[in-house]
Amino acid sequence: ANELLARLYLTTHNYKDALTALENIKDRSGSAKDAYQKVAYYRGVEFYNDGDRDKAINMFEKTIVNDVDPSLRAQAMYWKAEALYSQNKFDAAVKQYRIYIFNPGSIGTSMYNMANYNIGYCYFKMNKYDDAQVWFRKYIKTRGETDKARWDDANIRTADCFYAMRQFDNSLDFYNEAISNKSSSADYALFQKGIIMGIQNNQAGKAASMDMLLAQYPKSKYKPDALFESGKVAMAMNNGEKAEASFNKLMTDYPRSNYNGKAMVSIGLMQYTNNEDEKALMTYKKVIEKYPGSGEATEALNGVKNIYIGNGKPDDYFSYIKTVPNASVSNGAQDSITYEAAEQRYLKGNMQDAAADFSNYLSRFPDGAFRLNATFYKAECDYRNKNYASALTAYEEIIAKPKNIYTEKSLVTAASIQLRNSKMNEAIILYKKLEETADLLDNIMTAQAGLMICYNKTEQREEAITYAQKIISSDKASKEMVNEAHLIYGRSSMESGDFVTAQKEMSVIAKQSGEAGAEAKYDLALIQNKLQNFKSSKDKCFEVINAVPSYNYWIGKSFILLADNYIALGDTFQAKHTLKSIVENYEKDPGDKEDIKAMATEILNGLLQKEKSGSMKEEEKSSIPEEDLSNENKNQ
Repeated sequence: ANELLARLYLTTHNYKDALTALENIKDRSGSAKDAYQKVAYYRGVEFYNDGDRDKAINMFEKTIVNDVDPSLRAQAMYWKAEALYSQNKFDAAVKQYRIYIFNPGSIGTSMYNMANYNIGYCYFKMNKYDDAQVWFRKYIKTRGETDKARWDDANIRTADCFYAMRQFDNSLDFYNEAISNKSSSADYALFQKGIIMGIQNNQAGKAASMDMLLAQYPKSKYKPDALFESGKVAMAMNNGEKAEASFNKLMTDYPRSNYNGKAMVSIGLMQYTNNEDEKALMTYKKVIEKYPGSGEATEALNGVKNIYIGNGKPDDYFSYIKTVPNASVSNGAQDSITYEAAEQRYLKGNMQDAAADFSNYLSRFPDGAFRLNATFYKAECDYRNKNYASALTAYEEIIAKPKNIYTEKSLVTAASIQLRNSKMNEAIILYKKLEETADLLDNIMTAQAGLMICYNKTEQREEAITYAQKIISSDKASKEMVNEAHLIYGRSSMESGDFVTAQKEMSVIAKQSGEAGAEAKYDLALIQNKLQNFKSSKDKCFEVINAVPSYNYWIGKSFILLADNYIALGDTFQAKHTLKSIVENYEKDPGDKEDIKAMATEILNGLLQKEKSGSMKEEEKSSIPEEDLSNENKNQ
């Protein structure tokens, strides 16, 4: 009986109940073993798409152990590795990918070469660059089995691995390949090539690479980096005019760049070298004023000292040093030692004590040389200790300062805290600033995803759609993020009355398995209802009911919508029986967003009251021909 029940569930794609039925069979027949392997695999896919990786891994392991279909077993091996990778369990993922690769049943599967690419990334994320480059090269070797975007990415990552191992000639070969192929990361490859040329003391080659990047990719994210390096190499080649021009363009075009303090110090050094002491003094003092507590300010202060003392004006230096907060030698020594002790605790992972130490440092040295660092690391400690309010205050202090090395990270975490606190307007301000100022592409994607979610939650439809479109069009966004973007785009369009776009977006997600697919299928039925295509909506309700048996909530919602369609079509007989079915049979799940049974009860009572009062028209009681009614009963 359990085997027959399992086959029925399997036929209707109800993998959850099929699994329960099959696990009730102690000694499974051959056909039951075959069914069990299939059910475990597809249930694993459902868990994977719902983001529950641990349960997905458990199901894939059952698929692997119950070895009936070698092809299904191979697919389960691959997706188990993918689930481990998504949990950042890279060592375990590598082992699982290798098991998949050396399994005879895996050869010829569509994911076979992709496993090489993923193993490369596992090692890359563990900083095992020698192992990583081997697997990336395996992937790019068979170019016909790759797509261009991933081939370009693997090529760049191979170059990065050799660069990290300081095998610069090998690294150059792969960067040059990316440049000649005009890959999406060709600007990055040009920048890296220039850096390598500088390391190899080929200053002319470095200058040429930076100039090419600036000329061919004027909108590149690496333009500030290239301008700074162009200035540095011009200094090395004694071309002061070009160096100063590059640094000034950097500061003019990118006033909030992390490089600006360094650029100003470099200009001051050139002025000092050219015996332009007054100019150099002004430049150094600007650095100290604009970037207090930074390493650049310390360098500039040393430059000021050299100029005053070199000109025989030590008293002028002593007078100036009194205007610089916490700049005396004795206080500076205490400052440094106190900060270093806190930093050591932080590096050892002792977050509770490190937070107290950083707090002590900031209290003792409110204008200390390491205030910026201490404020950031205290925020990090508070965040890890789940002291979010204190962490947010510290991050906001970092954000309020001129752009520095901690600005992006502070914006990312501060925005996430505001989102966690449901303070959407505050989160929007932070995500907007992150999008506008971030240098890292991952942080730009984080900002755009955050803005999409915040605008959606605050029902700012047009803005939500704008950012959903950005996510969908990006080739860097994850599959999960793109799916969420399609859902938000579809929902926002539906709320705005743009049912054509809503239907298009929901149709994309409806092809997916998992809860997102179930919700999208329901939304497609809802769209037809809103368009007053009640018969079409009714048919789509049955599609949901038949296609997503593991998701009771969306089945319940579909039954309520089905009843609404019957009412609109004047068939209150079917509407009442549909609603009664929900009231009598629906079992609430803990994760339900609404009380389905209560909703059905309320609508049913309204219909019964209407009948009782006699206000219902005769044709509303049943307008479906007898043969159609029998078909509806069969479907229901």
